[in-house]
Amino acid sequence: LETVRRRATKLEPRIRNWSYEDRLTVLGLTPLHERRIRGDLIQLFKFNNGFNEVSWVNPLVQCSSLTQTGPARGIRGHKRRLSGQPSTKCMQRSNFFTNRVDNHWNALPAEVTDSQSINQFKNKYKVFKSSI
Repeated sequence: LETVRRRATKLEPRIRNWSYEDRLTVLGLTPLHERRIRGDLIQLFKFNNGFNEVSWVNPLVQCSSLTQTGPARGIRGHKRRLSGQPSTKCMQRSNFFTNRVDNHWNALPAEVTDSQSINQFKNKYKVFKSSI
């Protein structure tokens, strides 16, 4: 799919020789890897707030209260931080949903994760990404 997008962005004659990232920016498109991350974060928000019910084999684990209390709690992120699952020798495990999203979720500010609705989360995430 990414190959098709690369070729399609070259159809515009004035930006044909530009880099792929520059062509995407001019056309107002988002790279597919960023779209995947955004979709995963939206799905995780739905799980955390009860919009979707899931029967987990290995459920998501919230960080212990030690990392959420104390004098340094403000620099340790938001109260909904996830604890990553232990890594294994098998690289396939790194593609599991629970391992794909934990670092991206923990990097979000509390204003984004504490949203009340899905649309509010999407809008705040968009603002957060544009400010980076």
